Amino acid sequence: MASIYRRGPCQWQVLIRRKGYPTQAKVFETKAEAEAWSKTIESEMVRGVFASRKEAENTTLSEALDRYEREVIPTKKGALQESMRIRIWKRTPLAKRFLASIRKGYCRISGHAPEGSRPKHCPS
Repeated sequence: MASIYRRGPCQWQVLIRRKGYPTQAKVFETKAEAEAWSKTIESEMVRGVFASRKEAENTTLSEALDRYEREVIPTKKGALQESMRIRIWKRTPLAKRFLASIRKGYCRISGHAPEGSRPKHCPS
C-alpha cells in the first residue's frame, strides 16, 4: 500500500511497503506525479515484474563500465580491445548519465555513441 505525504510546501513523498519487497520511497514536486509513480510500482509488484531501480538510479554508465572493466574483462580473450572500447565510451557525454535514464534509442537520437564503437541498436 502506498502512502503519500506532503513534504514542505512543494514536495510529495511516496512510501510503498509491501510484504516480500523492499520499501520504495521517492520524492516528487507534484501530487499527481507521486500518485502516478506509486500506481506504476504497485502494479508491477502485483504482477510480479517489479525490479528495484535504486542501483540504476544511483550509478552512472561510467561507473558501470569501470566495474565491468575490473570484474569481467580480465576473463576475456580480447581484454585489450575491450578496454580500449570502454575508454572511448567513457569519453562520451552518455557516460555521465545515470543508467536508469538511458533509453534504447538515446545514442542514436543524440549522437552520443563514439565513432566505431556503436552498439547494434545504434546504427551509424
